[in-house]
Amino acid sequence: MLLLMALRSYPALLLIASLLEGCEFMMPNPYTTPVSVVVTVTEAAVDERTLDEMEDDLKVKTAILRALAGEGKDLFMAVSVDVYQGDVLMTGAVKTSGDDQKAEALVKKVEGVSHVYNELHITEDFGMRESMRDTGIELKVKFAVMSGAGFRYPNYRWRATNGTVYLFGIAQTEEEYDAVYDKVRGITEVERLITHIRIKPQASPEEKPPDQPHEAKPVSALPPKAPAQQ
Repeated sequence: MLLLMALRSYPALLLIASLLEGCEFMMPNPYTTPVSVVVTVTEAAVDERTLDEMEDDLKVKTAILRALAGEGKDLFMAVSVDVYQGDVLMTGAVKTSGDDQKAEALVKKVEGVSHVYNELHITEDFGMRESMRDTGIELKVKFAVMSGAGFRYPNYRWRATNGTVYLFGIAQTEEEYDAVYDKVRGITEVERLITHIRIKPQASPEEKPPDQPHEAKPVSALPPKAPAQQ
């Protein structure tokens, strides 16, 4: 019932899903396929975003993917984008600094983009073997985050490029952030972990109504973590 009401109230979710499905070069992506749009709606109860924010993020991502597709298949296939509350994480591997700059410029032009984290790798040595390895790492990260007791996993995004994992989204507390960080960093194949996680501030009911959106502080405000010994 909740799912049907949400879809009726937010028909743009279904429209966006169909637009994404029609992209000529589209590859399966856990945050852009129609099935996962439905999953996202059903998980709204534990997603920090409102349905309006989720819809806005999907619109932004659709516009970014179309802009990248307009530059040709190579750039579109090379760049992955994740959007959370208007912030954009760019990951993947491109061959030249020109491709890197072009992709970032395209993303920044899209209406609704608040901030861009450009984590693109510039390398000629990235092929099917590296891509398959990264896909395997992402599956392990997914299991680590989703299996964590108390983790609100819909608030997290994760990407792997050449063994480096990027975490993106929002944590409920610093303790949750630490726990997620440690679980992901403990995966053997993760050579390096970079986070763009914001922490939800803890406000008392007197200070802020429970249904009012919370601002979040950047992870840079947290004490830096020492690299794990391999």
